[in-house]
Amino acid sequence: MTVIALFEEARVGISDVLLSRSKSLEVARTPTGGTAEDFARYGLEVSRLVRKVVSAEGPSGKAEFLVAGTVRHIEFFTAALRIAFKCPRDLPEQLQRKALLGGPFGCFEAAALLCDALGFSQFEAAGVAGNRLAHHTFDAVRVYENIPYFGQVLIAGSGARDLLGWLRIRGESMLLKHGDGNEDDRRFHITHMVPLLLMAEDLGDQRTLQAGVGGYYESFVLQPGGLSPVDDCLTLFVDIIGRRRDAAVEVRQLLYHCYRGDMLNVLSLPAPVYLTAGTDTRVALADCCYDEIPPLSGSRAAPSWTPHVVAAKMRGARNIRLHVRKEVGGVWASRRRMTHGAGPQLVEASVAGEYLRLSLDIDAFHKDFDKFYTNTDDPICV
Repeated sequence: MTVIALFEEARVGISDVLLSRSKSLEVARTPTGGTAEDFARYGLEVSRLVRKVVSAEGPSGKAEFLVAGTVRHIEFFTAALRIAFKCPRDLPEQLQRKALLGGPFGCFEAAALLCDALGFSQFEAAGVAGNRLAHHTFDAVRVYENIPYFGQVLIAGSGARDLLGWLRIRGESMLLKHGDGNEDDRRFHITHMVPLLLMAEDLGDQRTLQAGVGGYYESFVLQPGGLSPVDDCLTLFVDIIGRRRDAAVEVRQLLYHCYRGDMLNVLSLPAPVYLTAGTDTRVALADCCYDEIPPLSGSRAAPSWTPHVVAAKMRGARNIRLHVRKEVGGVWASRRRMTHGAGPQLVEASVAGEYLRLSLDIDAFHKDFDKFYTNTDDPICV
């Protein structure tokens, strides 16, 4: 169970990292907060966390895809794809010509046709084959739709309908607000806003978990022959507590990710942290949650990093995603902000010895506090 999305015009891909099944307890907790008990409520249990990326290359070029569906069928497709790229003459005769003369896209087509012919078609693949976008779908949970602001989007997996609904709700308003922005701004916004929305669901009422979706989310920039993962991201979920003069927040969750080879490293808080201006709060790195998430088809990563090494990379993160809430008129109102990391941040994170040190920037706090309206009838930027 999963969700993958391909934003064709922005050339951005999104995927979760969760695999779930009926009988397993290998993973007790995910970075975004889902536990074995959370999944048990929906009749699911976490099998493992994996990066849902498969790739193949050979003399004709390279292809790389985000995948969803039945794991056994995905594995068959991956093997067929690699044969088509490296040993096309090992394919059935009717597919050899397509793989030998069709370049990377022909290799992809040959592999997909072989899977269909042999009864291994229960998978979705969306990505790039050489210079072309490519996808394979079967009769499962999948949508292909043109959405205002987001453009043509292919979404697959058990979380497809939920993600489609959220994009539809926000598309019109975002087109009005950001429609004149350039393509680079739109790409950056989609790259970071969509995972932020999905993680908020994981941490909130957990509708994503009900569909067996979540754990954490990766973003990719689609390039010729491959998917380039968006690295060095710090994501913060922060609640403003009390009045302006209190200058107090609760950091509901902090998540930082970076890559080493094919391995995705994710560090997160073990519990919410309360912060006030002028004081530092320290969390032992030994108590933080740390996940090393390999690709579905194995890893070429070097020996493991430690939580301390990953936490040290967090300071000055290249990409910062902030989800800040404040209670307005008895209900929580939310704002989201994505930046390249320049300038003051609401919550500053650094390493002090064996501790993760968190502090509140008072000027940034006042700016965020003042952006919320005094009642829920006023518009809230989401």
